[in-house]
Formats: sequence, C-alpha cells, structure tokens
Amino acid sequence: ERTLASLLRARGYTTAAMGKWHLGSEPGLRPLERGFDHWFGFLGGSRSYFSVKSASSLRELQNDEQVVPEDQIGYLTDTLADHAAEYVRAQAEDPRPFFLYLAFNAPHTPMHALEADLAQFAHIENKRRRQYAAMLYAMDRGIGRVLDALEDSGQSKRTLVVFLNDNGGATNNGSSNGAWRGRKGSKWEGGLRVPLVLRWPGQLSAGKRYSNMVSSLDLAPTLLAAAGKVLPSQAERSEPIAAFDGVDLLPSLRAADASGPHFDPTSDPRSGPHSSLYWRRGVAAALREGPWKLVRVDTLEPQLMHLERDASEVTDFAAQDPARVR
Repeated sequence: ERTLASLLRARGYTTAAMGKWHLGSEPGLRPLERGFDHWFGFLGGSRSYFSVKSASSLRELQNDEQVVPEDQIGYLTDTLADHAAEYVRAQAEDPRPFFLYLAFNAPHTPMHALEADLAQFAHIENKRRRQYAAMLYAMDRGIGRVLDALEDSGQSKRTLVVFLNDNGGATNNGSSNGAWRGRKGSKWEGGLRVPLVLRWPGQLSAGKRYSNMVSSLDLAPTLLAAAGKVLPSQAERSEPIAAFDGVDLLPSLRAADASGPHFDPTSDPRSGPHSSLYWRRGVAAALREGPWKLVRVDTLEPQLMHLERDASEVTDFAAQDPARVR
C-alpha cells in the first residue's frame, strides 16, 4: 500500500510523521521509506513517557532514524508537541504545502503523568482515572501549542486540521466510554465510536455538528481532494481517489454547512456519504445501516440494535425483525 504521505508528496507536499508509528519496523516499512520526508517518533506501539536508562529499538525516540538521547526527553507528550510546533513554524518559510501526521501516544499505557498535571485532578479519587485525565490534559496542552504555532506563523487560515482517535477506551488505562457499550476492540459503539473534529477556516464553518456516518477510511480521499491535482512530473505515480475504500467527505460537509443542521434520523440513510459501514476483528463483526446495527460475535446468534431507540445497545431487536437480520 502507498501511504497518504506518498500520495500527498506527489501533489507537491512536504511530509512529516511524529509520535507513534506501529506500522512496521523492518527495513522498507519505516516512515522515511513510506512517503515521509521527516520522522520524529518511535517505531513500536508504546513507550515510557519519561526517559529511561536504555530503550529497545522499537521504543527509542528517533529523529530521522538518529536515536534521540533519553535525557533529552522531558515528558514525551510535551516533547512531541514542541517538535511539532517547531516544524509547523519552519513551514512558513517553505513555499510548499505541508502534511504533518502527529500521532500522540497519550493516553495509551503506560500510565505516566507529570506531577503538576496530576495536581489539576486531585479531586478524582481513582488513581488510574486521575492519571488518564492528567495525560489527556497534557495532550490537550500540546495540541494547543501546535495550533498556536499555526496562528503565530500566519498559516492557520490555509491549514486543514483533523483530530481523531483510533479506537474506543480500553479497560486498562482508566478510560470510560460512558453510555456506549463495549471497549477498545469490540464491535459495540464503545469500541467504534470516536471523536472526529475538522477545522478549516474559510472552508468549513465553525461550531457545526455533522451526524451522518463517516469512517476514518474517508480521511485519505478527503485530504487528497482538498490537496488538489497530482503534479505533472508525478502523474505516473498517482492513484485515483476512486481506488480507496473511503469517500471524499467534503461535498457532504459543505452541503450540511449550507443547509444548517440537516441530519434527520428518520431520513433515508443513503442521504449521507455511506449507506452502510462494516467492521470485523477476530471473532466479532458488525454492520451499520442508518440507525440499525447488526453485531455478530463468534457462535452467538446475531444481535440487532437500533441506535436511536437504544443508544446503549442493551435491547436486541432481532426477534422483532428477523427479515432485517437475514
């Protein structure tokens, strides 16, 4: 597969990846070999937020594959944010547009937080939950530094910012999915439903909520559509947006922008960018069509949910609507 970075580079972008990689560590699979011009992060899925005496090759912090001394890591979330902000400011002097993939590992385990951040949440009695809140607080601060760098360098109005997380809350880091059933890895809403926020001044209005189904798979074609055409010199390396599983969300988002709150829960689910979405992981799978959702787990009978009648996915409607289940 070609990465979004390589496809954007064919459109004249300079590209950078920072933070958690977790997409392969063997030669040929590392960021600088997969479309990124700059890399600052670690190859594995997690590491200590503080400096350690020695880190494995998957957990050592790298700057373009040069190991960053551990004593230069103050608190990893702040280190990543500061490097990202520095990169953003530097792009103001570069005539090329830029793509920054910033993958904070917070609030993934291990649960490490600064004492000053923990003090902000002394009222939370559960220690693990207090650590989670402090780690999220640090990430929020870091995102603010990056947004400030965009603003201070005069690039805010020409930059599309996307924020999302990769899965619902786990069971070992103090997170809570609230009303949503399930957890990280499950096919209940607690494992699937995540925040997605887009900010693009002058292109998308602030303060709008979009309620139709979207997927993280939509981000690649959406960002490529925003980036424009492939450079003539790179045409032979391009791929049509139609080759992606996701769809370009911009027409749907702009239509919603023009019409105000447009999502009618009783309307045809095909009115949005997706008439259906599918998931599968190991023994579990799910299918979503509008408010209806079918969940299959291993050898159990399929369960039919209706996310408007029962958002917490407690009531099984399968017996009431066997035709829909089939």
